[in-house]
Amino acid sequence: MTSATLTARLEMLDGDGQRALDEWLTQREWRKKHPKDCFVIMPFSKTKTRTEAEWTSFFEDFLTESLRECGYRARRSEPTQDNIVCGIVEDLAWTDLVLAVLTDFNPNVWYELGARHSLIRGGTVMICQEKQIKKLPFDLKHHGVIGYNDKALDKAGFVEELKPRLAKCRDETSDSPISDFLTQGLAYCINRALAGRRLAMETLRRFTSDVDDTAAFEAFDRLNAEWLPSQMQLTIFKDEKVLRHAWPSLWGTSALNCFKDVLRNNQPLYHEMMSDGKNIRLAGIEGYLGRVTALAYDTLAGRDWLVVVEAHLKQGNL
Repeated sequence: MTSATLTARLEMLDGDGQRALDEWLTQREWRKKHPKDCFVIMPFSKTKTRTEAEWTSFFEDFLTESLRECGYRARRSEPTQDNIVCGIVEDLAWTDLVLAVLTDFNPNVWYELGARHSLIRGGTVMICQEKQIKKLPFDLKHHGVIGYNDKALDKAGFVEELKPRLAKCRDETSDSPISDFLTQGLAYCINRALAGRRLAMETLRRFTSDVDDTAAFEAFDRLNAEWLPSQMQLTIFKDEKVLRHAWPSLWGTSALNCFKDVLRNNQPLYHEMMSDGKNIRLAGIEGYLGRVTALAYDTLAGRDWLVVVEAHLKQGNL
């Protein structure tokens, strides 16, 4: 498409179209500056086919660059003995995307992959040196393993194969034999609410020193725009009123009109959530027959905000 054709099409956009394009461009620029996290589990020290230095280079020069092109920031733990207790399990539990390097069958990698699968989070991608894939357990191969040629690393080809896999796993609950076996719907819903709460609090805490709420509300709106298609949303309450919601029509309305639990005679949960400060609850919200909602909430110190993340599940998916 020529620049003249593109310009002509842009000029044909009505007001709504121009606003939608502006929002898309704004989110695109924001994503460039704030990529999502991908926690990488992989060997640190020498293995059958690679030295410690080669593994470091593989992470820094190949995986990090490939994931950056897909919109993710690659992270891995530091090689210390107490990491599995102090840090790795937390990363495995909360990170939206985990990439496991199965090459050379490192026992620590397999242990961490098993821990991730047991959490039934979804969002787990496995990669392996292509000649070793045939040696992997059948159940894992069934869930898809991306191969790579370690003799001639092809970043462009790897990214091309990785991108559709990432798009697929974003809302995927079944990424392992464990999630196939267990009735995972409710657990997945709870885990999504908890992970969403962590991300929301980390995001909003960046703005606690701001005098103006504008930047915090912009970050709030970006999260909701990303979450709503996946049956999740974020709400902020203050002084018994809805301060911010995905639907502007609810701003300023009473908090007591929200989260009325049909299992508790339609009593609002607001006061109990304020009393808890931080917790998670399951509820059947008034007006949404046949849906279970996980409510993960926390209070933002300095602003006196109650921050609530909802994750929804239709009862047929339990």
